[in-house]
Amino acid sequence: MRRYIVATIPVLALLAMAVPASAEVVTCKGLGGFELNKANIEYGRCNTTETSGAGSLEFSASGREVALRALAEPGSEQVASTWYSYEAVAATKVCVGVDVIGTEYRGKHKLRQELRVSTQTGALFSKNFTVRFGGNYLYCRKLPRGTSLKSWQLLTTADAKPRTGVAGLSERLETVTIT
Repeated sequence: MRRYIVATIPVLALLAMAVPASAEVVTCKGLGGFELNKANIEYGRCNTTETSGAGSLEFSASGREVALRALAEPGSEQVASTWYSYEAVAATKVCVGVDVIGTEYRGKHKLRQELRVSTQTGALFSKNFTVRFGGNYLYCRKLPRGTSLKSWQLLTTADAKPRTGVAGLSERLETVTIT
């Protein structure tokens, strides 16, 4: 049986990239871990700067499924979850596959996924994706030749803006491929 470290992580330092100034993920707290495709995956909840509305985030007992919802009442709300792993290996590409089981949105909203990758040299790479519908999504990020992977993170955010904004989704982590 593997042991998993549950700790507050400084959002991999990758969170400093590509997060709009209006809403910012500050930190993520690890809640547990599991094994998928022989990789140790951690999962957690993230704190954001937009919390004047109502939000909810719930992981399944296994950590492979998450449901998050942001409701802009009375003010803006952002809810964020993460799956991440520290994999110190030579790699040219990282792909993370999720099954978005369902989405909910109305008014001013955003449902986003962001794949963040860090190399042993300290280089940070990020790629943003918008989620509009349920279904299978495969998020990939190529790495420069000759680099080694240090860590990857898939950050999911649901943003709702006043007055009628609602954003939510349920998803399951399906695959992680490092080549």
